[in-house]
Amino acid sequence: MGGGFGGGGGFHSGIHGVHGPHGLHVPGERRANRSDIAISTYAAVEMTSTTDATLVPALTTKLTESLPAFNGRLVSHDTSPSAIDGVPPTTFFLVAFNTTQEADGWRVSQPFKNFETDAQKAGVRIFTVNALPVMQQPEPHSASRDEEERSYQKLINGGNQTLKKIQDICRGC
Repeated sequence: MGGGFGGGGGFHSGIHGVHGPHGLHVPGERRANRSDIAISTYAAVEMTSTTDATLVPALTTKLTESLPAFNGRLVSHDTSPSAIDGVPPTTFFLVAFNTTQEADGWRVSQPFKNFETDAQKAGVRIFTVNALPVMQQPEPHSASRDEEERSYQKLINGGNQTLKKIQDICRGC
């Protein structure tokens, strides 16, 4: 099985930014705050050949069940990926981790080892890619939430006006 989970190397300063593990360049970052950079890691799992059709659903289940404890998320499961060059895998999974440490923890966990044992039988190759931090999806903005915020704002404004009146009255005491 492939690797890439070795975790080695710290950050290295570049001319216009910082290079993280495996040479990942973080644009605009300077030497002073390089330790604050959280590098996300993606695990690519590609299945090149399998003779057992029942193995793919079982592997998918084992893979997805091994992720939550390490904040891993299955971001892609493609059963017919296309290739720009060469022969594409028959099945491809892409897993996102918020940090390299979470990916490393997943890699040494028993659930991953259980997945890996079966994956080897299906011709699976696993490798990692470091990336800029995973962007969190913004919360959906809705008209009902806007209306709720406006209602609360009216209450706050009314309370502020009442407080001002009380302060004006108490000044004369």
